[in-house]
Amino acid sequence: MLKPKIQQSKRMVYLAQKMSQVVVVLVLVGGLTNLAFAQTPPCDATTGATARVMGITTTTTGATISWREGHTNGGRFWCFGTDSAKTCKAAQLRTGGAKNEVVADLIPNTVYKYRCYGVWGTGQKSIVSGTFKTDGGACIMPQDAVMSGVVLSAAKTPLEFVEVKAYNPKLTPKLLVGIDTTDAMGKYSISVSAEANYELNYSYSPFIAPAVATKWVMIQLPNVFPEKLMTGAFQIGGTILGGAAGKDSIMGATITVAQKTGGAVVGARKTDAKGHFNIGLVAGNYEVAASYGGVTVSQIPLTVSADAQMPAIKLNGTVGLKSRVDKKIKKDLGFNSPSYRINGAQVKTHKNFESVGLLKR
Repeated sequence: MLKPKIQQSKRMVYLAQKMSQVVVVLVLVGGLTNLAFAQTPPCDATTGATARVMGITTTTTGATISWREGHTNGGRFWCFGTDSAKTCKAAQLRTGGAKNEVVADLIPNTVYKYRCYGVWGTGQKSIVSGTFKTDGGACIMPQDAVMSGVVLSAAKTPLEFVEVKAYNPKLTPKLLVGIDTTDAMGKYSISVSAEANYELNYSYSPFIAPAVATKWVMIQLPNVFPEKLMTGAFQIGGTILGGAAGKDSIMGATITVAQKTGGAVVGARKTDAKGHFNIGLVAGNYEVAASYGGVTVSQIPLTVSADAQMPAIKLNGTVGLKSRVDKKIKKDLGFNSPSYRINGAQVKTHKNFESVGLLKR
């Protein structure tokens, strides 16, 4: 029996010095993100509740749309056109499963719009729409489904480090199909390759886990799970600073939290590229220690009774990251980006990317 492939999301590190002749294109259609895979023609699709496009192959005068039908009752119609998909006809095959819809007598090297819909009652349902170009090319649609959501504390603070596990509960024992850990915004994202009724489990000690979430997940659709709240503990954040002026972010500093009475260590963290950390703690009295590059500050008192941000902790004598907006990268790439200086060496990052634990000082 094949072992399941476990999808583990990771934060990527992007160090952009000069990105010439490298283009990544995301085509947004109806709120969905479709990635182009080495294809010649423009080709995209949204998806309906029961029908989805798998791929499109074209000639200079025709196109074959491979699609999958989830229902067999009711009518299904395909429409095509250049300005709008307004020339419609009944689907050539109406049975469930995979099939092809063939359209001929098209204009060469022309972008066409298409639309597929079903008729139930008095309305149009399960609408699929997109585009293709009659240039003899082919494209394949993304066939993964992405489950996403946000995890918050009882006070609605985004929780970092929550482990989210996705299971297919139909199997016995239920099959683990994906794992992710929430980021600083409390967000998670797990990809699966099949439509099913998936189950999500959440864990983050010392928080009390919320109820298991279940949802029927569809390919090519945004599958957003409702917000989840974790109770019984609080999230405490802080920032470690250094440098001559005590204003540089210290990335990779070690934070240790111990009980004030008895000194038992209850948690530890490493700071991110902004010198920031988050940690979950139950109510009580603690002492915090921070260390980096041979410099340590200890016995910092901390009383926890709510989500809170600690005052900045300064490690004098350490060399950190000094952030400023870099104007040269804006000229090169067309956007503002933070630029970090480390002992005189400059490292640039896109504002929407995150630098985590890679830079050496």
